[in-house]
Amino acid sequence: DKTKPWPREHSGLLKHAYGGTSNYEMVKDLFVTFSNSLDVEFDVGSIALNSTRIVCDYLGIGKSLGWINGNDLYNELSGTQRVIAILEHFGAKRYLSGLGGKNYLETELFEKSGITLEYMSYGVKQYPQMFGGFKSEVSILDMIAHLGVEAPNYFASTIERG
Repeated sequence: DKTKPWPREHSGLLKHAYGGTSNYEMVKDLFVTFSNSLDVEFDVGSIALNSTRIVCDYLGIGKSLGWINGNDLYNELSGTQRVIAILEHFGAKRYLSGLGGKNYLETELFEKSGITLEYMSYGVKQYPQMFGGFKSEVSILDMIAHLGVEAPNYFASTIERG
């Protein structure tokens, strides 16, 4: 809901969590950029796309990626059929999904279409965190707060074929 003060509330939570880190200003700037983007579009897909793009731009990764919002593409289809139609529309030969995709993507439809299906298992190397110990189940903002632009050097993901 755009009328709620959640961006301000979240900004306060980020300051509380990361205010003592050496890269807090970077996290703050990213959040401000993200919050400002909410004035343009406010659906879940757009929020996810915009936040991912902002972080990737900051980290200098994904420069060769084409960013699309598939909200208006092939709405008459659903599930794996819709995913494949969008991939074919753009001439994709490969689809990379999170491991959760194993629970719902129909691998036989990918095989039939000739599009390679792969799954990424997300991982991260240990890095020093402000409160001691190491917790890997945190957002990319934690990595940026503690590591800055070095964060991509700590990615430890693996890819497996579907």
